[in-house]
Amino acid sequence: METTYLGAWIATIALILLSLRLRHRNLNLPPGPKPWPIIGNLNLIGPLAHRSIHTLSQKYGPLMYLWFGSYPVVVASNVEMVKAFLKTHDVVFAGRPKIAAGKYTTYNYSDITWSPYGPYWRQARKMCVMELFSAKRLESYEYIRVEESNALYKALYESAGEVIRLKDELTSLSLNVISRMVLGKKYTEESSDKNEIVTPQEFKEMLDELFYLNGVLDIGDSIPWLAFLDLQGYIKRMKALGKKLDGFLEHVLEEHISRRKGNESYVAKDMVDVLLQLADDPTNEVKLERSGVKAFTQDLIAGGTESSAVTVEWTIAELLKKPEIFEKATEELDRVVGRDRWVQEKDMVNLPFIDAIMKETMRLHPVAPMLVPRLAREDIQIGGYDIPKGTRALVSVWSVGRDPSLWDKPGQFCPERFLGKDIDVKGAWVATIAFIVLSLRLRRRKLNLPPGPKPWPIIGNLNLIGPLPHRSIHTLSQKYGPLLYLWFGSYPVVVASNVDMVKTFLKTHDVVFAGRPKIAAGKYTTYNYSDITWSPYGPYWRQARKMCVMELFSAKRLESYEYIRVEESNALCKALYESAGEVIRLKDELTSLSLNVISRMVLGKKYTEESSDKNEIVTPQEFKEMLDEVFYYLMGDIGDSIPWLAFLDLQGYIKRMKAVSKKFDGFLEHVVEEHIGRRKGNEGYVAKDMVDVLLQLADDPTNEIKFERNGVKAFTLELIGGGTESSAVTVEWAITELLKKPEIFKKATEELDRVIGKDRWMQEKDMVNLPFIDAIMKETMRLHPVAPMLVPRLTREDIQIGGYDIPKGTRALVSVWSVGRDPSLWDKPDEFCPERFLGKDIDVKGQDYELLPFGSGRRMCPGYSLGIKVIQTSLANLLHGFTWKLPDNMKKEDLDMEEIFGLSTPKKISLAAVAKPRLNLHVYSK
Repeated sequence: METTYLGAWIATIALILLSLRLRHRNLNLPPGPKPWPIIGNLNLIGPLAHRSIHTLSQKYGPLMYLWFGSYPVVVASNVEMVKAFLKTHDVVFAGRPKIAAGKYTTYNYSDITWSPYGPYWRQARKMCVMELFSAKRLESYEYIRVEESNALYKALYESAGEVIRLKDELTSLSLNVISRMVLGKKYTEESSDKNEIVTPQEFKEMLDELFYLNGVLDIGDSIPWLAFLDLQGYIKRMKALGKKLDGFLEHVLEEHISRRKGNESYVAKDMVDVLLQLADDPTNEVKLERSGVKAFTQDLIAGGTESSAVTVEWTIAELLKKPEIFEKATEELDRVVGRDRWVQEKDMVNLPFIDAIMKETMRLHPVAPMLVPRLAREDIQIGGYDIPKGTRALVSVWSVGRDPSLWDKPGQFCPERFLGKDIDVKGAWVATIAFIVLSLRLRRRKLNLPPGPKPWPIIGNLNLIGPLPHRSIHTLSQKYGPLLYLWFGSYPVVVASNVDMVKTFLKTHDVVFAGRPKIAAGKYTTYNYSDITWSPYGPYWRQARKMCVMELFSAKRLESYEYIRVEESNALCKALYESAGEVIRLKDELTSLSLNVISRMVLGKKYTEESSDKNEIVTPQEFKEMLDEVFYYLMGDIGDSIPWLAFLDLQGYIKRMKAVSKKFDGFLEHVVEEHIGRRKGNEGYVAKDMVDVLLQLADDPTNEIKFERNGVKAFTLELIGGGTESSAVTVEWAITELLKKPEIFKKATEELDRVIGKDRWMQEKDMVNLPFIDAIMKETMRLHPVAPMLVPRLTREDIQIGGYDIPKGTRALVSVWSVGRDPSLWDKPDEFCPERFLGKDIDVKGQDYELLPFGSGRRMCPGYSLGIKVIQTSLANLLHGFTWKLPDNMKKEDLDMEEIFGLSTPKKISLAAVAKPRLNLHVYSK
């Protein structure tokens, strides 16, 4: 039915989140923004993390304290703090955090970048400084750099006049140089060797994947208790890549080992040869294992490939923006090198302006704007602030490069600032793997989405949704407009909140908005979406709707059950007469009325009263408890918004849904079997209740889709639950409003006395002559809609509305609460004024979009006609048969008018009132 299931569990999720905050000692921590539970300050980190952190540093200072998920992070962003991290306390900050990429793509932290500080790392660093990157070693490979540079220039010459992607060319240059220096040959060109382990394409794809996976944030790196879920699939990809790379590196090592075999005087030709020699060195403090050789080899290939290409591309881009600097650079080159040869490495000492250009590019566009994260290996105090052991440490070279106290006009590209200054860049690109930036932000096509608040990671905009979501969304709609775009956890949500937008959703594009989101309650309590409300749009749903309209809720069928409604209404009125003068909770009486009517119409008998049948499947108390449980869980589970938390069942709702579903299934099986037993052997059996009708429909051979037994049970459950709560809630609100407005109460009873008199109860056919009672019902439904946002819909395809894009799969809410309070539609919209409906042709049957208590269009509540009958007759007879007053010492001003949110929106405090008979006494004895 068109009722809402949104977030009363929001308070629960908040509690869960808050309880996960890391508790630490009472320390004088550096300043920083207040963290959120679970995500810490990740919500403040945009897709360009270095820029976000730079902005935060400007607010909180050069030593800043953040939380990335569960981990504390300290950021140094000026020269003094950077020097404290990297020089004064270098040993303290020499640790590395353990992240997924280091574990799965560097042989469990066996490379130079991610290996923990200690004997292994010291030995690895010594190997790099003394052997791999010694001046002598690099000089011996100069011929490779010259050959590959010349090959690039020749290729550029041959494509002169054509448009090229410079980054691609520069990456190929870097990769060729590194491959030859490290592996002894290029793997970027086709080989005549049929035994080659990888094709050039495979080699590049492996490296691209390596670069990518070392540049993403795996959620487990910040929120470790989610790591085992591998929510983004990165771990799986890392493991697959690790396996591929290992196969390649094994081949490379075997190839090199076989070359050396039997040759004791073998001279190392490339860096893999050097690594293998170092691995055999018996003087090593720590043995360099085979996996270490492979980790180093991989590090060497990847480390220099990307960084140099990126720096040179940025340089050329800046020079193209500043032709005067470009000209100055070429003048220096012409003067020093001339036009008859290429630049050689030894020329650089005479090219200060080219050197300045490189430095300025590295200042403005550092390859690793945050360097690789470090880890505090012990507690330390810096600048009077405590930094606990285990804190991750970031160095924002991006911020230092933009510090106006160091650089004049820091945002401008000006190489001249380095001329005549003894500033070098040793260590400026020591990070071979870029700082891991936030990649959890959802990447979507560039769409013109409706306006709405900025979402937070993980929770989206759920932080803006209070315990009364319809009110929160109404407030947001007033700020952002009648077409509002939100994120509920991982799911986009669009909200229509004025008549034009509502009509667009429910009439103009009704077919597009006819889908339903899949929620846990639909799965576990409606036999896997087998009812009319939650079944997906398609052949099954169309057949189900046809059954409802043509059979279950046809005018003839409802008329045949009028006697049930009359009997139960009279029984309620008699019970109220007998308790005259006593304080009653009206909601309880109204719910019993609704449940009795529905039970008899659907099941053929009441399950709310004690039975003499000892074989009865449930007691009245158990029956009511089962229904209460179903109503409760239809409000929603945390996994309905954050699907990757669903399996954890943090609230325990799934377990309880399964339990109540099992109970209800036992009850429904009993009901169905009882009905089948009555029909058995009786071909002329006439359906007595709706379960009979459903079983006949299930046997109909003309059905387009077979109506299974589970479908019969799902429909039965929905028929019981659908009308029980809504009519009781509406009538309670109506009586409450009338108690606050006695003049309206008087006007209603005057109409009832005039039309019906005091010698009988109101009958359904009387409603046509009771326009003021009808107006009271409509005004109650306007001010207190049972489903203030209807049941969520789902867009079945991309669509444009009002110039805005709404992607396929967006959840759609219709805020009838907002429409009912639109001052452009209603004069004094917050006042209860039934007179506004008199003389106006506005009904509640889905055609007048300013009043849609039961929805509209294809997904409109199919049982609305029954709901209207129950509400009208029960409201009219309660007003006709009794005068109502509040308990002693209570004034009308004391009436609580707050609602609570759930499957319906009942009063927070149920109405307690005293009934006094007002009709002739013989009426109550019928």
